[in-house]
Amino acid sequence: MKSYEKIILVILVILKNSIQPLLLFRVKTIVTALFLLLLNSCSFIIKNVEREEDPFYRLKDNQQRTTFCDNYHPESAKQPIKQRTIISGEYSNAQDHFYKFLQRSNEKKFNLKFNLTFIEKFVLLSFLQFNLRPEVSSPTANLLLFIEHQGKSKYWNFTANPHLLKAMAIHSKLTDLIALKEKAMPIKPGSIIEQQQQQKKKQQEQQKLQKIQKQQKQQKKQKEVLTKKNTAGTLYPSLFALETLLQAYPSNHSLLELATLFDQHFNYTFKVEEKFGTFLATNENLLKGTEISKNSYFRDDEILKKGEVLPRINIRKIILHYLKYVSKEHKDAAYVADNQVFAYHNGPITDNTQIKIDCNLDLKLYHDYQYKVLTQKANSNQYALQIDDSALWASSFQLPGAAQIIDGEIIIAGSVPLELRNHAAVCMINTPAMHLSILAAEDRDPGLHLFHFLKNNFVPLLSTKTSPYFLSLQETVQLYDLPRYLILQDPLRIIIETTRMTADQQRECYLMDYAIYHANRLASFLGYLRLTNLNFSGIIIDKRSEQHLNGDCTHALPIN
Repeated sequence: MKSYEKIILVILVILKNSIQPLLLFRVKTIVTALFLLLLNSCSFIIKNVEREEDPFYRLKDNQQRTTFCDNYHPESAKQPIKQRTIISGEYSNAQDHFYKFLQRSNEKKFNLKFNLTFIEKFVLLSFLQFNLRPEVSSPTANLLLFIEHQGKSKYWNFTANPHLLKAMAIHSKLTDLIALKEKAMPIKPGSIIEQQQQQKKKQQEQQKLQKIQKQQKQQKKQKEVLTKKNTAGTLYPSLFALETLLQAYPSNHSLLELATLFDQHFNYTFKVEEKFGTFLATNENLLKGTEISKNSYFRDDEILKKGEVLPRINIRKIILHYLKYVSKEHKDAAYVADNQVFAYHNGPITDNTQIKIDCNLDLKLYHDYQYKVLTQKANSNQYALQIDDSALWASSFQLPGAAQIIDGEIIIAGSVPLELRNHAAVCMINTPAMHLSILAAEDRDPGLHLFHFLKNNFVPLLSTKTSPYFLSLQETVQLYDLPRYLILQDPLRIIIETTRMTADQQRECYLMDYAIYHANRLASFLGYLRLTNLNFSGIIIDKRSEQHLNGDCTHALPIN
């Protein structure tokens, strides 16, 4: 038996015992056989990873929070309240202020001709993230979205065009984005004559580009799409994503109008929170480039610390810059709105055609023991909004590059390597009676956790149910709390949340012939659950994360 197969067998035993209270039956003979198979194993190593050395394994405070908010009246399970607002994010205090801001949005002083739509409210929530987590929720960051609105579900991942970025790296002074896109894209296959025509056209384009370069050197003032001052190669996928949302779901207000509304009426003093404080403490040199950045992130010669006041970003100025330098005809060349998913309606997760699973990554790789473990986790920011039966959650990510000044406003610009374009794993599960969408992030291999959640936990439990393939809220939330693990190679070892295991599971670990490393937390899940037959829906958060639920969240499931 292969090493990977042994590990998977033992993990299956652990996960099988994890969901025993939920399952309707127990296969004692299989468990006994696996137990006897591993009696010869004798080595077990648990190493506690120091919290201060690696925040990836920090021990979370056992604070009493809620993990689920639904769209129902607390006094009646049959009468949903319209316009019930639920907000999910890391910082509860800021979210409370945002909720009150939305409640006041129909006041006359807001000077709105039309009430804000659901999508417009989400755009405003995204502006809030620009101030709270500027290192990963910047206008330059990628934005991954799941939308449940108007009776339809949709997945989107907004990124900068990788071909364009490659061309920008080589020709940073070129001005025409359309020409850059054509230069970056490969020649399509065809006949010899067509290839000759393409080659001739390419030579003509190169001559044209050389002429443009020569003219640029002679001109002092140029109207460029991207200038060296504004960091050549800088694009704004998050702003493009928000603008696309407003166009895809017809809105009463433009991106610029919403930015003006936010700047004028959202009165809140932003302070350095834990995660951004950690970023500041480890990136002082990154932020010393200009006088504005020094004034923004330093007090005298000391970098800002947790609890100190942050500068407020003028969102309107940022969007004016975006609209000015990236015209409408250039956006198709500059950005990618990816909605590709892999369908798993017939294996490897399940062969039941009534369970339809769509994911943004290829889970078959994990089925074949092919893992894509990063050297470190991709820090990102997750937030969500639900109003009645409409929900939209997002994950933003970038690798911070440097402080960038835009018309006197400072942002932390960054980029996203090609291998991290899908920085979070997303799966959408549909049965005749329920819909569950899950985003896994904040880990070295979030796809692995989602694969095991579906194959070893969710599908086995659902398979014990008779028609109509239905899991209760309680069962679904309990699945979130099962122990997770990560398989590492060279040498072969696993990291597992041992404190979330039962005593029987821990004893089974002693039988393994591999090194076992302890972790207090692995990954973070954010989900949306809709029970079709009950007209019941809500946002589910993971108690491992820093997420909080705010708004009309009086009827919620507490953490036990």
